[in-house]
Amino acid sequence: MTPELSQNLIQHLVEIGASGRFEGGEKISALFPSARSGSFMRLAPHSWYTVAASLDDAQLIACIKALTVLERLPNFSAGSVSPVIWLFRKLSERSRDDLTPVIDWVLTNTDNPYLPFGSHNLGAQSLEELHALSAYAAERAKARHTAEENRQREAKERKATEATYKLFGALRRHDEKAVVALLSQGADIYASNEQGQTAFEYARSLGLQHLMPLSPNPAVHTDAAR
Repeated sequence: MTPELSQNLIQHLVEIGASGRFEGGEKISALFPSARSGSFMRLAPHSWYTVAASLDDAQLIACIKALTVLERLPNFSAGSVSPVIWLFRKLSERSRDDLTPVIDWVLTNTDNPYLPFGSHNLGAQSLEELHALSAYAAERAKARHTAEENRQREAKERKATEATYKLFGALRRHDEKAVVALLSQGADIYASNEQGQTAFEYARSLGLQHLMPLSPNPAVHTDAAR
């Protein structure tokens, strides 16, 4: 363990969590001067994995509870690098017990939106509520994604419709650059003008069929090329 993360400090945290007397966390700065800055709360995960390995499940849960409450104090906030995340991760890996009570306790007692999983808890007060909120958030995200896809598709269709409308004029002017640009915007070469003539046929009549892409329908392409 690092100097600022002493065995005595860990034991003190375990005792606080096991007893439920969380006001003891306020004395940490006085009892452990090296921990006064709170930097031990933001140590790399491997430091806390070592701590987890030194504790049994009951002690680990007690330590998690003490650290959860400790984060409320000035200097001890750790956000997305909270030791609670790393300790709970190890607890989840090795424990065969249902950890829902632990999760519910952390969610109820934390001000850190990343506890206990390291991802945003959405302000849930229990695992059940977190699942419900996550499902709702996923539905909203899916709805936004679908709406954006529809918006982009409709915009593309509008652009293609405008390009199709302009294509006949570009062909009539023999403006080859404009024709190529309009085709790249999705202009429909098989859309008909008022005379029932498609843009493909109109291009052929003007000697501009070389600008037209190959037809996706060979029969149509063959007829138009004659």
